[in-house]
Amino acid sequence: MRFPRGLAVLLAACLALCLFPYGSPAQQSGTQEPQSQEPRYTRQIILIIIDGLQADALQKVQAPNMNGVASAGVRIDDCLPVWPYGLETSVASILTGTDPQAHGFVRAGDKLKQLTIFELIKKNRLQSGFYDASARLDGLAAGADHHLKADDDEKLVEAALQEMMREKPYLNVLVLADARRALNDSGLRSQEYYRAVSNADNQVGRVLHFLHQQGIYEQTLIAITGTDGEPPLIIKGMQFKGGVILPPVAQVDIAPTLAYILNVEIPASTGLVLWNAFEPGSLKNGFYLMEQRIRELSKARAEAVRAIHRLYEEQRQVRAEKQVLTAREAEIKQAIQERDEEIARLGQTVSFLKYLIGGLVVLFGLGYLVEYRVLRKRFLMF
Repeated sequence: MRFPRGLAVLLAACLALCLFPYGSPAQQSGTQEPQSQEPRYTRQIILIIIDGLQADALQKVQAPNMNGVASAGVRIDDCLPVWPYGLETSVASILTGTDPQAHGFVRAGDKLKQLTIFELIKKNRLQSGFYDASARLDGLAAGADHHLKADDDEKLVEAALQEMMREKPYLNVLVLADARRALNDSGLRSQEYYRAVSNADNQVGRVLHFLHQQGIYEQTLIAITGTDGEPPLIIKGMQFKGGVILPPVAQVDIAPTLAYILNVEIPASTGLVLWNAFEPGSLKNGFYLMEQRIRELSKARAEAVRAIHRLYEEQRQVRAEKQVLTAREAEIKQAIQERDEEIARLGQTVSFLKYLIGGLVVLFGLGYLVEYRVLRKRFLMF
C-alpha cells in the first residue's frame, strides 16, 4: 500500500518527535546545569611605581613580566607626568589624583594638602600598605596602615611580600628606586640603566610569583607606572580590557580610576576615570562607559579651553602692563635726558661764570696795578 508523499513526511515527523521529544540531550533536563565558578571580584590591588621607568625601555630590554602584564591588560605608552617633575610630585599626584599645585608635596618634608587614597578607603574598612625604596616619601605614608622602607628594591620587595602575606592589606603601593639611580648616574641610553630596568622587571616577577602562589593572581588588580619623562601605565584586572593599547592618559587619572573600583570619591580630583579601559559588562555596558569617557573628556576640554582663555587674558593684561611700563620708561628716559641737558647747561653756565670771574679778577688786578703806577708818579714824583 502506497501512502501519499505528504502523509509519509507527516508520519516521519511524528515518529521523530516520539523518539526525541525534547530535540537534544542537553534540553531533556529542562535547563542546563550552570557550571560552578568562583565569584569574580578583586581581592587585592597592587600599584608598582618604578622611579625613572620610561615606556621605550620596555621595548629595548628583557622585561617579560611587565610586558606580560601589559599583554593581559591595558597598556598606555604615553602617561603624561605632572610638573614640576620629581619623585615626590609624581607619587603624590598618583596617590591623590591632583596636580602638585593642589597637593603641595614638591619636596621631602612638605606637608600634603590633599587626602591620599590610603585615607579614603578607611571608610570601607580596607587596609593599605606603602613600601618605599627611596626613603623620601614619609609624608605620603600617613594614611597607610603599614609603612616599610629599604635601601634597595630587592630588600623592599622581600619585606613587602612578607608584610602582604602576614597582614593581607587590600591596597599595596610599592615604590622602586634603583632604576632612577642608574638613570641619574649613567644616562637614559646606558647599559647600566637598561640592566636596572631588567632588575625592576625581576622584582615585578617576584610579586607576580607571590600572587600565583597565593592563588589570587587572576583576582588581583595590578598597575605599573613610572614617575617623570615618558612613563608607561599598565593595568591588569578583571574589570579591565585585555591586550589593548590605549591613547595617552595622565598620572592624575590613576587614583580616580582606582577610587571608582574601590567605591570611594576623591575630593577636588583633577584626574579622570579611565572609562575606556574597562571591559564592557564588567562594571557597566560599553555605551555607558564610552558615554562617561566622552562626557569627562568634554568637561576636561572645556576646562582646558577656559584655562587657555585665562592665559590669553593674563597675556593681554601683561602686554598692556608692559606697554604702560614701556611708556613710563620712555617718560623716565626723557626726563633723565632733559635733566642731563639742564645739568649740562648749568655746567656750561658755571664754567662761563668761572672764566668771567677769573677774567674780571685779572682785569681788576691790571687796573689796580696801572692805577698804582699812575698815582705813584703823580704823588711821589719818581
